[in-house]
Amino acid sequence: MRVAVLSDTHLERVSPAFTSLFERYLQPADAVIHCGDVVGEEIEACLRTH
Repeated sequence: MRVAVLSDTHLERVSPAFTSLFERYLQPADAVIHCGDVVGEEIEACLRTH
């Protein structure tokens, strides 16, 4: 099982850098754990698609 852990995503919107990180590390994971400080609703929505 692959688990991706991240925190402190102080972004209002999905940026090209976040998209790259998401595709490389988060999409292949079986589970994603976010430890807090989600600022933007767009980021939260993106994470919920996993």
